[in-house]
Amino acid sequence: MSFPTAPFSGPLAAHLGGIAVRSRDDALPVAPASDRSVWDRRSGTADRVGIEAIIARAEVERPTPWPHPRASDAARVHRDGDRTAWEDAAFERQRRLSRATIAAAATLDDAWIDEVVDGVVLLCEQSSWCWPAHDDTLRSHGAVLATVTDPYVDLGAGEAVAQLAWIDHLLGAQLDARAPGVRARIRHEARVRVFEPFQRRRDWHWIGLDGDVHNWNPWIHG
Repeated sequence: MSFPTAPFSGPLAAHLGGIAVRSRDDALPVAPASDRSVWDRRSGTADRVGIEAIIARAEVERPTPWPHPRASDAARVHRDGDRTAWEDAAFERQRRLSRATIAAAATLDDAWIDEVVDGVVLLCEQSSWCWPAHDDTLRSHGAVLATVTDPYVDLGAGEAVAQLAWIDHLLGAQLDARAPGVRARIRHEARVRVFEPFQRRRDWHWIGLDGDVHNWNPWIHG
């Protein structure tokens, strides 16, 4: 598969020499849901067996309440060292959103689009995308809960913003038709929670400026 290329400029480009990158519109190498030759549930080239298994799981959980990571569980990281109570709920919420996204892409059913919208907005309304065990809010602000005005960029924040980017790419047209404004919300949260903090601070320990290679680095940058 070939992709259009675009000029690549800046300090990194100067250091690396003449290279080209994919254009913004083609940066994610998966067809959007509007391409039915890929996503059609019956005839598309996507893994139909896998899609049916995902839809079956999603149908079971759709009538149930969404998982809810609680503030009291986030505080437990500092009270008794338990990090899994909050993380289990947060992770399952994101997994449910991913399953709903696949179901929506395969069926284009409005009910599944609504499920995706619900999951996206829940994620956007979550106080922090940073996992409480990684947040520096206690050291910086004396708080055991996330400081929403000072987001911390960690693996969880990188994963959340990536998930939303994939959803925006895959279902952008459907989200615009069914819930105008939700894509603008995604962009707002991505900017204030990830891109602006990343640019504002230079002390992210995972960048490795102290000389130590850090395994978070490629995942968050990716």
